[in-house]
Amino acid sequence: MSTHATAVSSTLPPRPQLDAQWIIDHLVDRDQFCPCPHPSRDPKAWVAIAQTTGKCYIDWADENLDYEYPPIKASQLMAYGRTTSRVAMEKPYFDRRFALQNFVMAECLTGLTGKYMDQIIDGIWAICEETYWCFPPHMGASAENLLPDLDDPILDLFAGQTGQQMAWIVWLIGDQLDAVSPEIVKQIKRKTRFFVLDAILNHPRHWLGLDASHIMNNWTPWICSTWLSAVWMFEDDVAKRDKAIEWICKALNIFISQQPDDGGCDEGVMYWGQAGAALYESLDHLGGMVGQDKALFMDHPLIANLAHYPQVMHVKDSEFVCFADGRAIAKSMPGYWISKWAEALGDESMLAFGDHQSRMQMALPRPHHTNFYRLIQRPFLEAKLLDQEPLKLTGKLDEYLPDIEVVTMRSTEELGQGWHVSAKGGHNAESHNHNDIGQIVVYHDGHPLLIDLGVETYSGKTFSAQRYDIFTMQSQWHNLPSFGDAVQLPGRAYAAKSLKHQVNDGCTTFTLDIADAYDPKAALQSYLRQVTLDRDADRVTVLDQWQCSESQTMTLSLISLSQVKIEGQKLTLTPVNLPDDRTSAAATITFKNSMVQEIQVEEKELTDPIMQASWGNMAYRTLVTFPAATCGKCQMIIEHL
Repeated sequence: MSTHATAVSSTLPPRPQLDAQWIIDHLVDRDQFCPCPHPSRDPKAWVAIAQTTGKCYIDWADENLDYEYPPIKASQLMAYGRTTSRVAMEKPYFDRRFALQNFVMAECLTGLTGKYMDQIIDGIWAICEETYWCFPPHMGASAENLLPDLDDPILDLFAGQTGQQMAWIVWLIGDQLDAVSPEIVKQIKRKTRFFVLDAILNHPRHWLGLDASHIMNNWTPWICSTWLSAVWMFEDDVAKRDKAIEWICKALNIFISQQPDDGGCDEGVMYWGQAGAALYESLDHLGGMVGQDKALFMDHPLIANLAHYPQVMHVKDSEFVCFADGRAIAKSMPGYWISKWAEALGDESMLAFGDHQSRMQMALPRPHHTNFYRLIQRPFLEAKLLDQEPLKLTGKLDEYLPDIEVVTMRSTEELGQGWHVSAKGGHNAESHNHNDIGQIVVYHDGHPLLIDLGVETYSGKTFSAQRYDIFTMQSQWHNLPSFGDAVQLPGRAYAAKSLKHQVNDGCTTFTLDIADAYDPKAALQSYLRQVTLDRDADRVTVLDQWQCSESQTMTLSLISLSQVKIEGQKLTLTPVNLPDDRTSAAATITFKNSMVQEIQVEEKELTDPIMQASWGNMAYRTLVTFPAATCGKCQMIIEHL
């Protein structure tokens, strides 16, 4: 028998740090950096993929030749301050950019014939006529501050992404736009300077790391990667260009310095695409700017660990464990981008994962406006995959990220077969935090059994002082205990402790103490949770043991989609149909060596469209109550039907 336990993170070499002056000294000419074939210089490369990986863009453009770009009204901007609705302004904003990206791609794929040029120009003009590129919640909109200060443009996530889109449009078809009228590109450059280039140099923002105590999240690499495109293409003032590169490098260096050794993303899988993957994008872009054929720092183990995170959280196909503000179904996981990163790293496992994600997504319609630097490369990266045999995808039996305190366990390396169990420690001040210390998620044969609901559609409440009024953020809506009305609280002090990850032949165990995550009213002295996957016995066991300084009633919440039948101290969960032709799991949960007082099942109607897309219209919360005592024990045996 072999045994090992993990309690602390590994030690990596010193973090890589970007040298801004070296980058400035080694910049190549703009024409020398080609992230994809240029449609004027290499039109055959585009035409060659027009009926394969490029076909979706042409099809959309042909079906929408009479497309009318939707207006963005002042009342839609004001909706956030009035009702906290983000959707009113987001929908037309994203619809415009989605249409423009598809028309540009179609024009390049069809040999720059001019077929879509009027629609492209209409889109450019409409976006350049927008009063503000920053989102209302990012500019501090409120009931007292309904509209933005037009003299203070803010470079946020989507102003940066808009500037990036404009930069690569000019790179792709700038000559064709000039042939119609030189005023088009002049207008693009004028508005990108106002909303992006000068906006940030004149008014530095928090995500640049100006405050040494500020913990970076996805904002830093996301905006740096898009801002970099605008700087590269449009900044002709050398002093401003060099200053921007210096600030970008400094911000990314701080972000890199704050990343955990294990490469985990405490913001969850949904944000990895704009956190770790955006850091890679920046390193790839900078590599191209200095004439290298791949991204910078690809020989450093931290970069490989950051790349690996989505595989740790992957269950099967498009399904992922969705801790934090995540969604269980990640149809837009950038498989093509993962494949490119994997190739730069020489990582065969990651390459197979990217291949798998890409092949699934090629059959899907393009879902939304996306990062344009990546988009112009996407059909070429996907075409490379079509020329190869599919790679065999497997998952590791055990994965442990000791820095962000996340573990996954599998019955077998074959995805979607047997048990997939994940659990987390961490603390309740993580980026996009839910009060979820000790949360467990269980799948069987790729079907969800005990779930993490994830996040609803964002509103003004989501990132306000009322965040934890939202039920999905609360510990009692996770697979966790409560003590009367004492539940987990938000804040860095509310954290797990005494973690241990142990692997024996045929068995993996994760243990942690979650007592410190709770309101002091719980009077908890310890709450040990031990999660075990026994591959030989083909079952999952969760053993909870708690000690209080005064008598308390404990209620354990279990969140599921499967219908629950109560038979004494045994629950039988039967499958229900879910979106995308999925079903929930069939299993039994038996309480052994436990003094259960009462079991009740509550129905929770899911009305939010994002939640419905993952889980359907109904979830169930099983409440297992234990009698008041100063100590207790609950052992759950989970077996499949």
